[in-house]
Amino acid sequence: MPKVHALELQLPKHLYTETRDPDGTITDIVYEPEKLIAWVEYSRGDALHRWYQDICDREIETIDAWEDNQFLLQEEKWLEQENGQDDDAAEAQYELACEAIAREADSRRNTVMTRIQDTKASIDKLVMESREHIAAHQPAEPVDHTFMILLAIGGAIALVYTLIS
Repeated sequence: MPKVHALELQLPKHLYTETRDPDGTITDIVYEPEKLIAWVEYSRGDALHRWYQDICDREIETIDAWEDNQFLLQEEKWLEQENGQDDDAAEAQYELACEAIAREADSRRNTVMTRIQDTKASIDKLVMESREHIAAHQPAEPVDHTFMILLAIGGAIALVYTLIS
């Protein structure tokens, strides 16, 4: 079985098998190819897409919350500096800070999307390798010896008939 460690792809926990030493300490965590393929093919192959979407949505929500919080902090800072006065320099500094926050948030979103796409490509490769592994380790089809047995019996009968006649 190909070994891919749990922390590399962060697949759902039910796809892994843990190996423990006698005192109960986890020594290895590997995925099960059969479970991976079954999970990927679940619900007409939509499970993987939904999983990516859930991860992406959660991480984007976290980034959005961070961005909103940073905007609020900048606004509070600007209001303290302005102190009721119309200060163009403070307003320009506020706008620059907000633009920097927006750029940072966009950069973080792009990083998430890139990482998700890289992970998707790795899992697709792992699924292909799992299918190859399973195909290569399938037990051999049992050979049906019925035809050979019937042929041998027929030959024996023909030999006995020839000897008798």
